[in-house]
Amino acid sequence: MKGKKELRESLGITQQETALLIDAKLSSLAMYEIGERELTTYQLLELAKMQNFVLKNESKKEKNKLVLQERKRAKAILQKELNGFELEKLLTERKLQEANQKYQKALSALVLLEYLENNETHKKSKQQVLAKIKMSAEIALEKYGPIQLSRLNLTLQTLNFQIEVYQKEINLL
Repeated sequence: MKGKKELRESLGITQQETALLIDAKLSSLAMYEIGERELTTYQLLELAKMQNFVLKNESKKEKNKLVLQERKRAKAILQKELNGFELEKLLTERKLQEANQKYQKALSALVLLEYLENNETHKKSKQQVLAKIKMSAEIALEKYGPIQLSRLNLTLQTLNFQIEVYQKEINLL
């Protein structure tokens, strides 16, 4: 069986609020809850009425206007966060596409460089250009290579999962 304090707490109100509602002193209510004092018949009746009302209407709690407003607010907050994830997903997809293109260009530049280095006519006269092409391609491979592509793919997978979870949660509200 629930204690006196637990019964009052099940109403969702504080000791001070309860005391005001049943016209009792706060100290009297506190002593009642620990079993050192009794409340008046009127106070006990008022407390019982409130407890009975809450118990009878427990199933109706979901229809409570405040609960519905809180759900609506929660849904709006989650939707705003979902929109942020979707925007981040689009930006990540764009970064992934750009990184992939730059990586492919760097690979193509290295293939071309191999051809030019093996071609004697280009090798001697264009040494500085070949060195620049090689340096640019190596920098691009480092910056947009498999590690970066993997990171972007993982970020994209994480965002897709977060979006899915948020959509399910929003649908539950």
